[in-house]
Amino acid sequence: MRLTLRTLLAFRSGLLSATDWQALSEKLGASPTAQALDERLDRLVQGPLRTGDLPDANEVSAYLSNDLPVDRVGAFEKQCLASHAALEETAACSAALTVMMTSVHKIDRELRNRILQMVADHGANGRL
Repeated sequence: MRLTLRTLLAFRSGLLSATDWQALSEKLGASPTAQALDERLDRLVQGPLRTGDLPDANEVSAYLSNDLPVDRVGAFEKQCLASHAALEETAACSAALTVMMTSVHKIDRELRNRILQMVADHGANGRL
């Protein structure tokens, strides 16, 4: 497993298997650069919200779900490393998605029906 921003966020969120977590933990311990990024993430999520050049929400989602085209991943990661606001936004989205993926949520029937109707009205591939 490669040590990337995406895998570091998954590591921090507890989404990795025990084997992958152990492998990434060893790589993190051996890399001063990765340790510095991990510490930077700690400071960002504990501090005040930043403003600035935020990445597009759809791009963040695609990056976190490993759906961002390979030719755009490097530029996205560079943006996050260069901007506290972009890194914080990506980390916050990762944390929020982790909560949503690992928790059971009850959705009100009326809300569910409204969402399904919006999808039917705009198509599954359309923007809502």
